[in-house]
Amino acid sequence: MSNPRTLLVPLLLIGCGATHDPGQAPLRRLTPTEYNRTIAHLYGFDDVDAWPEPDDELAGPVWPQSLPPDIEMYGFEGMIDGQVASPYLVERYQAVALHFARLASVAPYFWTCDAPSTLDDDARTRCAADSIEKLAHRAWRRTLTAEERTRLRTTFERNTDGHDLHDAITLTVAGVFSAPQFIYHLEAATPGEGSRENLSDFAMASRLSYFLWDSLPDPTLFEQAHRGQLGTARQLDDQARRMLKSHKAREAVVHFHTQWLELDRIHSTRADLDTYAGRYAPEALALDPVTEAQDREEVWSGALLGLRAGMVREAELFVEHTVFHGGGTLGDLLTDHHGYITEVESFEGKQTTAAGYHPVEIHDSHTYALDLDDGNLGFQLTLRPATFPEDQRSGLLTLGAVLAGHAHPVHPAPVLRGRFVLEQLTCKTMGQPPEGAEGQAPPDTLDAESTNRARIEAITQSSACIGCHENINGAGFAFENFDSMGGWRDQDNGETVDASGTLHLPGEGRITFDGPVDLGKQLAASRAVHDCYALHWTRYALGRDLVPTDDAALHDIQARFWMSGGDIQELLVAIVRSDLFRTREATTPEGT
Repeated sequence: MSNPRTLLVPLLLIGCGATHDPGQAPLRRLTPTEYNRTIAHLYGFDDVDAWPEPDDELAGPVWPQSLPPDIEMYGFEGMIDGQVASPYLVERYQAVALHFARLASVAPYFWTCDAPSTLDDDARTRCAADSIEKLAHRAWRRTLTAEERTRLRTTFERNTDGHDLHDAITLTVAGVFSAPQFIYHLEAATPGEGSRENLSDFAMASRLSYFLWDSLPDPTLFEQAHRGQLGTARQLDDQARRMLKSHKAREAVVHFHTQWLELDRIHSTRADLDTYAGRYAPEALALDPVTEAQDREEVWSGALLGLRAGMVREAELFVEHTVFHGGGTLGDLLTDHHGYITEVESFEGKQTTAAGYHPVEIHDSHTYALDLDDGNLGFQLTLRPATFPEDQRSGLLTLGAVLAGHAHPVHPAPVLRGRFVLEQLTCKTMGQPPEGAEGQAPPDTLDAESTNRARIEAITQSSACIGCHENINGAGFAFENFDSMGGWRDQDNGETVDASGTLHLPGEGRITFDGPVDLGKQLAASRAVHDCYALHWTRYALGRDLVPTDDAALHDIQARFWMSGGDIQELLVAIVRSDLFRTREATTPEGT
């Protein structure tokens, strides 16, 4: 078999030459998540277990493939201002395109003919050419131009000269996946009212699918686009409601919340072994801290790997169940005291730890099992539905992954937790702390002489700090009943925990609360919090920040969300129906 890499670079031009309307520059790229999910749905490998096993050509994991992450803006990938090109990015796109192209001939959705292996060489080659054209039509998310069809056919014919059919398919498909039509959202548009342009039906199909599914349009959306039936708000409303019933919508909504809640932070935190191993991995403490120090750390690292994964999955299941099977409102996300508890067991059976929150009522119905294997350590996670004490847990703000992701190794971090509440739930931009602020933080040690709250108050009461920290501390202190792992505590350093505080809500004034449950209830009743949540979703849908000229359309989305009682699915439909989603700013010709 010849080496497809030798012809990869020339094939990157396969999608060039045709004239495209780029819309507002810069163009928006598929995110790594969107890229991988698009390939999976394009090929028909909807189940991760359906992918072929690795072989000599496909070393390492077959799917998903790693791409350089976007720079997060407001906590989200896919924002245009955070998508920066680099030579490394180009190299990775080429490598990933070639990797996935090698799988085309075995993909369930590739061939247009039945039983291609039974055909003679000429018939199979003709079928391959037709199959590549069909693939490009779906991958580029619109009807191909005559020029594009000619370039595809010509490229494929050249690749069959001197290569076997598998390599010829691989080379040509790699070009399809490397083309700007695949990597970027190229949105055609026509003149609309005033300074706005109306997106084409195919552009609308693509916007809908990547907003609600993180993936390409399905056959129904393609058919509606072919018929020109995605041009009105009513037509988009119908499609959005249909799409929200799909499992792909549940995955996409969960993906939004994993970013909004900053769940990835938990993987970069490390709870202190001496402080928390007694509860979660007592076998680590049984080892000698001097002669078996490395073994202690390895046991604790393994326990944390399973615990972190379990907490993240708990949060994902909570969001999915609340939005699609529970009440479905933002208020429910902020106040519901039902959730999941994880039991973690190593594949070797050496340790069993509970990533739970006590006291808790565990239910045996609808359990979820998850195998976790990082190539070194393997765990079996079992997640069970649970009911938490109503006076301790209140929705997503008291999820283990959120609390542990905003904590120091030994003590909880009210500044990190307070800033999270202000930025993610009230949309207040905090900016950077003054130079040297981190150096003034109290030592994160076990021999502290006062409560965590008292130490934070002592270093933030100066006039240079209090302007910001009055709000930051107020919100953060609400979670002082939770330690760095999200476990409940009534006392801190021998004193009763004080979880009272105050918080200023934009346009609503100052609220006073006592503890996380009280704070959650008041945030759930706040119009400012609902407006902030709607703003996050609208930015996310458009991939850009909103400017003052967007205010009227944004306010309409926010008003509809509030009037719906905070129904999250109704918010997504309202965004889809809006002029912000259906149109774009007209491009201004150079020199005008």
